[in-house]
Amino acid sequence: SRLAMLAAAAAVAGALPPMPDSLAEAANAVREEGRSTWAAYYKHARGFDSLRPLSHRGVNDWGSVGMMAIDCLDTLWLMNLTAEFKQARSIVEEIDYTPAGREARSVSTFEMTIRGLGGLLSAHALSGDRLFLRKAEQLGEALNTAFVPGRFPLPSVSLKKQGAGMHGGGGVNPAEVGTLSLEFHSLARATKRPEFDAGPDDVRRRMAATVTLLNSSLVPLSLKSSGGAHPSGRVSLGAMGDSYYEYLAKTAILDPRLRPTAGAMFKAALLEIEQQLLVPREHGRTFLAEASMNGRRGRPAGGASAAGAPRAPSDKPLFSKILKMDHLACFLPGTIAVALHHGVVPRGEGHEEVAEGILKTCIDMYRMTPSGIAPEILSLGPGNTPEVRRNDRHNLLRPETAESLYFVGLLTGKPRYRRAAWDMFAAFRAGSRASDGAYTSLDDVYAQPSRRRDDMPTFWLAETLKYLFLNFAPPTLLPLDGWVFNTEAHPLRIFPRGAEAAGAAAAAA
Repeated sequence: SRLAMLAAAAAVAGALPPMPDSLAEAANAVREEGRSTWAAYYKHARGFDSLRPLSHRGVNDWGSVGMMAIDCLDTLWLMNLTAEFKQARSIVEEIDYTPAGREARSVSTFEMTIRGLGGLLSAHALSGDRLFLRKAEQLGEALNTAFVPGRFPLPSVSLKKQGAGMHGGGGVNPAEVGTLSLEFHSLARATKRPEFDAGPDDVRRRMAATVTLLNSSLVPLSLKSSGGAHPSGRVSLGAMGDSYYEYLAKTAILDPRLRPTAGAMFKAALLEIEQQLLVPREHGRTFLAEASMNGRRGRPAGGASAAGAPRAPSDKPLFSKILKMDHLACFLPGTIAVALHHGVVPRGEGHEEVAEGILKTCIDMYRMTPSGIAPEILSLGPGNTPEVRRNDRHNLLRPETAESLYFVGLLTGKPRYRRAAWDMFAAFRAGSRASDGAYTSLDDVYAQPSRRRDDMPTFWLAETLKYLFLNFAPPTLLPLDGWVFNTEAHPLRIFPRGAEAAGAAAAAA
């Protein structure tokens, strides 16, 4: 109930330290947790992909590429942790990203692109150090083999054999194939190698054809590997769907030549999200539901119109709401904010209110628990009352709400978003910090204390702490007009508008 939520929020607020009067002091508090997190990794897991924070050991769970170091380079740079940045650089310098230096195992194309390639490109863009660009080019050459003719990119790739040993027959999901463009377009520009543009350009054409086939900008979570999809299955802004929509907006921001294609696709998708997935709630809150796509009006799932016939406006898929909202979906308010800032979608049409309404629900996910830390999934029960099912009470140190607090805060200038970011930081520090300064995922955010998991995702320092820090840092540190963040919070330089004319022919891609 609303009263129970207010009581929980009051209890959490009373147990946490207040936000400092000085933004610099708040930023420094976050910086110190960045320092302690890195120190724990460097002490116990130097050179490994990840740290197990309770057993104090390193593991190679991302292909032995030093993922923690790659993923956190730009965070250490932005926090001005100079010694720690040099330590991370030394790890990257020692790792051979060519096939000769790789293990004979497959890695996720999506994860290695957003974390590894994105991290190296961002470190180069911020520092100017060409070591990172050389490493990015090596990694990009291996990942580029995931783009094969006649189908969506392969979900996994062997960094050693560069094309052999890949798998992924059957279906793919929108996020894993639609979240590669920022990194590969940036790599193409930085290396002056346009062949790196070809893969994401082909994906964009295939996704546009899929949207046309479905007569819907909302696409199901299972796509045919050759392109296209049946008008059936689940639609979600959470797992497996989220960053596909995010990259439509951000690709249009990164590269002006793609505003007519990627930007138009995002605008259309946002309108359908607002029509099909939103559940208005009390006090201006908005729940971002999932949906089941159930065929078309007047036609069962899998039915098709006459071959070659254009879809009629009434021939839209049918949607049934599923009252489930992943914490992952809390990225959307931030993406709407940057799309509004850059004119990808217009102001004054209610999108600002949608972003703030969803963000209020994301903030509630933290304030409704005794720990002040959000569960992984929020559901709506009878009367649209928020509820968290027992299997959904864990927390993985995710960044999406901190991300949206930052971007919506910049768009609106409202100080309440900064205060919410501080409360989130303080709750994590109280509930997830291990004794040596690392952080842990939690089993149950309603338990006091929760049992801790021996797991610290690299995105804790790469994303969550970075966005929490940026909430209190001067906006001039990374001006929105010059930078766009990939889905792993790696800032990439926006291409100059002069690129628009040079690449105009690609606008139809």
